[in-house]
Parts: sequence; structure tokens; C-alpha cells
Amino acid sequence: MSSDRIKVLSQFIPINSLSKESISKLASETKLKTYSEGDRIFAIGDNDDEHLFLLKGEIALYAKDGRQSILKAGSVQGQYAIANLKPRLYDAKANSDEVAIAMVNADLLDKLMIWDDTVSDMKNSLSVDEIDSDDESDAKWRMSMLKTQIFLTLPATNIRNLFEQMEEMVVNEGDVIVNQGDIGDYYYIIKEGTCIVSRNAGLGGEDIIINKLGPLQSFGEEALVTGEPRNASVIMSSDGKLERLAKSDFHILMEAPLLNMIDRTEANKLIHEGSIAIDVRMEDEFSNSAIKNTLNIPLYLLRLKMPRMDKNKAYVVFCDTGARSSAAAFLMKKNGFNRVYILKDGLPVLASS
Repeated sequence: MSSDRIKVLSQFIPINSLSKESISKLASETKLKTYSEGDRIFAIGDNDDEHLFLLKGEIALYAKDGRQSILKAGSVQGQYAIANLKPRLYDAKANSDEVAIAMVNADLLDKLMIWDDTVSDMKNSLSVDEIDSDDESDAKWRMSMLKTQIFLTLPATNIRNLFEQMEEMVVNEGDVIVNQGDIGDYYYIIKEGTCIVSRNAGLGGEDIIINKLGPLQSFGEEALVTGEPRNASVIMSSDGKLERLAKSDFHILMEAPLLNMIDRTEANKLIHEGSIAIDVRMEDEFSNSAIKNTLNIPLYLLRLKMPRMDKNKAYVVFCDTGARSSAAAFLMKKNGFNRVYILKDGLPVLASS
């Protein structure tokens, strides 16, 4: 991220109250747009999800009653977001030859402000002598988790409760954390150490290592979301520490906020507009009842396919009941795919459209 963009954004209120790390994150998600004199920037009644900050030039604001005001870059009033009440109460037009605007995602800014308050509280808790090294390590780990993709996606109000409900586990090399075939009961985040994920196809075959995980990575969500038995085993490959979250807390604090359920009409509209439809059933299920113009990426292959998928596109995921597609959507959200939608009643509904 350009240091110039970070420096420029740091001049605005309330962005200047954020930590350097949060401003950097905000800058990476901020769009810059230029306008020529007379161009419309926004109109009365617009209900967009962005805060606009004036970087260069001047703009004219027109109220419903015809009153006009001029806002100049670098002025005291220009330190704040432009006429920020929503729906917009003014028409805004460029009033100079070149106007530059920073378009900041309002929801992300709100989250970063709340998270910085949370981090500040954690730091304050470390400022007294009675804490020990374990307390300091725990707080640093929490601060690191706040920067991960899944925590950036969660509503900020859930984060404190999530940390409070987690339980720490001290584990040793060779400990089996999850057994393939067991019923899902916890979601796990690696705090220290490493583990391997393996799967046995049955019929006397050997376990096959399908993944290796380390600090800040997580596992166990698929069985919790789908309600099906664990589809792989997870074994510690070193000594370490895990944090685990019980199934009921996982559903409330992590799963529900991340999953966007849509009906048949909404799904068809999104697909018609260019969203990619993904069937996450197994290959044989797909071949027996495939829907035209959909991709088949079985849930067990999704982790391998995601690095080659475009995070800027929108996706509609589905299966036969909605269970596996919910697990797929959670996994995609956790890995930075922000526009993922689940067909809530599954394949029969889409097939009947």
C-alpha cells in the first residue's frame, strides 16, 4: 500500500484516530476517483455505503431549497467526510477543473474504530506490573487475530464475546484433536504450534495428508455447519496451544453473521447479472442432476481451488439441502471472498426455476 495514500488519509477525521495498522488496512480498501468541473459526485436521496473525503479541488453542495455552499480541500470543514448523512441531503458537483475524492467503506471504518478501542483496552490491561508473560502473549495473539480475514469479516460487536467464550487447550505433539467420523463439537484456532490434516478414504487405505496448519489458522467448521461427521482427522505435529469455541457459540458468534442466505428469485437475478454459480456436491451427484451453466467444485476440493478463484467476483453456492453450501460459503468468507451467497433451500429450488 502506498505510504502517500496512508499519509493523506491520516489527515482526515476520524481516520486520524486510528492506529497505523488500521489506517493501512483502510487505505488498501479505499478507492480514489477524480472528477472534472460540473461532474456530479452524488445526488439527494443517494444511500451509498461510503464516506467521501475531498483530497483536491473544491465541490459545490446544493440543498433541496436551492441553498449552495462550497467545500474546499484543505479547509477545516474539508477534514470531515462530505455531507455525510444518509440518504444524502445534497447534490454534490465538482466546482473546479480537477477534483479528487477518497471513497472509504463506511462499515470497514466503523469496524476498525471499534477494533482499535478493543486493542487499546487490551494494551491497557498489560500496562500494570501484575501481569505475567502468558497474559502478554495472549493479548498479542488476540491483536494478531483481529487482523485476520475472518475477524475482519465478522461484526465488530461479536469479537469481545467470541474471545470471552474461547477456551485454551495446551496440546502436545501427536495429540489427536479431531477424529474423522466423530460428531463436530468445537471450532479450533491454532494459537501456537502446527498440525496436520489427514483423511482416510476407507477400504483399508492409508491416511493421506491433505493440509498443514499453523498459528492463526483454524479448522473444524465444516462439521459444525453441515451437522455431518468430521470428514478428516487433525493431529498436532508439534507442542502448542489451541483456542476452541463450542458449537453453540460458533453458530451465534461466527456462522450466522457470515452467511448470506438468498431465495430462488435473488439467486437467479445474481446469476443473470454475472455471479458464478457453484454446485458443491460430489462429482457423481453433480453428473446425475447438473444445472446448466454451473461449476462443480465439491466441498472437499474447495480449499485447493480457492487460490485460483477471483475474490472480486460474486458467487452463488448451492447443494441439495443448503448444508454443504453453507460450509462452503463460510470457508470462502474466511478466506477473503466477500460476495458469497447461499441458496437457502438447495438444488430443488434452483432446478425448478
